[in-house]
Amino acid sequence: MSKVLLARKIYLSLLLTGLVANITFAQGLRKTTLSLMDLTPTGVSQSDGAILTGALLTELVNANVFEIVELSKRDEILREQGFQQSGACDASACIVEAGQLLGVQKMIGGSVGKLGGTWTVNIRLLDVKTGKVDKSCTKYYKGEIDQLLSYMREIAQEIVQAAGPTAEQLEAMRQKAVADSIAQARIVQARIAAEAVVKRQAEQKRLAAEKATRDSLDRVAYAKRQAEIEAQRQAMLEKQRKQEVADSIAWEANRTKIKYPVLTYGALSGSLLTALTSYYFHLEAESNYNLYLNATTPEDAAKYRDDTDKNDKLAAKTSYVLIGFVATYAASLFIRTKMHPELSKQSSLAPELNLSLNPSPRGEGLGGVNLTWRF
Repeated sequence: MSKVLLARKIYLSLLLTGLVANITFAQGLRKTTLSLMDLTPTGVSQSDGAILTGALLTELVNANVFEIVELSKRDEILREQGFQQSGACDASACIVEAGQLLGVQKMIGGSVGKLGGTWTVNIRLLDVKTGKVDKSCTKYYKGEIDQLLSYMREIAQEIVQAAGPTAEQLEAMRQKAVADSIAQARIVQARIAAEAVVKRQAEQKRLAAEKATRDSLDRVAYAKRQAEIEAQRQAMLEKQRKQEVADSIAWEANRTKIKYPVLTYGALSGSLLTALTSYYFHLEAESNYNLYLNATTPEDAAKYRDDTDKNDKLAAKTSYVLIGFVATYAASLFIRTKMHPELSKQSSLAPELNLSLNPSPRGEGLGGVNLTWRF
């Protein structure tokens, strides 16, 4: 089992222990549910009565010994239950009925009034189940109404003493608070331990990732260095190749001083030979064509026609070869003149070739070849 899983298991165990302890104390100690009706004003304004009711409610809430239904929630529940009385309800039966509808154990009701210069506050604490008055508080005061706010604190203390928790319940509450603190501390310790394990593993993963990154960078640097070495080697090979090409060009340039004259006169000789050959095949084609025209039998006509076609094709092919020789000759002259002008002085021979290809009078193939050479 990994450390993270172990820490989580400990954390969940402590959390479960705290929850069980809270449930045990909660079953042994439940706060008394309580609500109160608005104090009925007598000889005072409705707003003054509401202010004193709110002051009493605040003091009871601050005592933290009751589960109190807020006034707004009280009014909402009573409206839903169809309670016919208004918020101010002084009669015990009315207060008990409201408490039954609210589902609370205790109810507070009463009145506040003024007779002459004396203020009167009458507060009653009733048990909803029995309808019995558990506590009755009456205060008389002469002076300004704001002094009644301090009386609300005194009345709240008397109600707490009458209906609040007993000494055993207070001890149970204290023990519950201690148990809650211990359970919470254990939960916090378990969470801190789990977080420490998680952080430690995260740090180990981070260090491992950094090492992997460094190793990767080292491999990249090594590959880069190898690439640089290979690039230098390729550059050296390219330099050698270029030098070899330059040497070859220089050698070829020296060799062309002999090669190009040979090429020139070879192309010239080939041109003459192919011109004569093409002319020969042309004459043969003309002769066979005349025999074809004068043939007396179909067999002879077919033979002379085939021979005519054959010689026409051979004349055309040799004409193409002649064109190649002429192009080679012209190229050699151009290269000699541009690359080695001094070679043009090696010979005074500068022939000019005028080539005209006359179409055959039969409309097939090439006709005669007329060559004009000028030296």
